[in-house]
Amino acid sequence: MNRFANPPTLDRRLIAAVARESSRKAREQQIMEEIETQKQDCNTSLRSQWLEELDDSNLRKMVRLNTRTVAEEIVQANKATKLVRRAALYHKLKQEHNEYVEELEKQGKTMYIKRT
Repeated sequence: MNRFANPPTLDRRLIAAVARESSRKAREQQIMEEIETQKQDCNTSLRSQWLEELDDSNLRKMVRLNTRTVAEEIVQANKATKLVRRAALYHKLKQEHNEYVEELEKQGKTMYIKRT
């Protein structure tokens, strides 16, 4: 009743098949690791390319922003220069007017000022 009274003998073909199967699994594992390494290299390459393009884009944006900022600063500097010149001219005209009035007073004359 015991069917396995005699243990089965291992055939050379069976041993060779098991060896081939284990070597095939080892090769598949090695190929999968190589594929994974290649994917990581590709992803790294794509990421670095993307970052370089991003840096170029940011550089162009920064140049545009700096150009606008410099243009605005020039406009503001021109406005400030106008105000300073206007104030200096007003001060000089006021000083000349006061000197003229003083000269007239020394001569005993007055300046005609129309009041409305």
